[in-house]
Amino acid sequence: LPGSLAEWWSAARLDATWWETWFAEYRRFALHHAELAQQSGAGALILGGEWLQPALPGETLPDGSPSGTPPDSAQRWQAILADVRSRYRGKLLWALPLDQAANPPAFLDSVDAVYLTYTISAADQLSAANGQSSLEASLAGMLDGIAAPLQQRLGKPFILALAAPG
Repeated sequence: LPGSLAEWWSAARLDATWWETWFAEYRRFALHHAELAQQSGAGALILGGEWLQPALPGETLPDGSPSGTPPDSAQRWQAILADVRSRYRGKLLWALPLDQAANPPAFLDSVDAVYLTYTISAADQLSAANGQSSLEASLAGMLDGIAAPLQQRLGKPFILALAAPG
């Protein structure tokens, strides 16, 4: 089994049959977790994330080549979110990497909030530890230039989730 995100996607066949299976399995995954969230009384369910970015309409693989999602992939995502809502009554969030916020999926209007993710690299951490503020300036620039306009356009709450290597 491939170990990294790039390896996983590059090992996939990505033909019509593969995409049919992928969307069916992701739907099953999402509905399973929606039912668990409903049963446990979870206040929110977060779907999305960096790992499935290539499955969004018009997206690319980690190597930059087109992922070849089906022409109806936007409708498939809308249907998955509608099915999740039919089984889960809490808040539905979409995890969106900050660097992808300039080109967000069109179906964000179907979620209650955006869970904006940003991974701080080890190099950025080292720079910050040495007193250099490039990390702060870079993050502030992305939040002001990309996230704020998207948040204003959507009119939905954004939650910022920072991840950093230990």
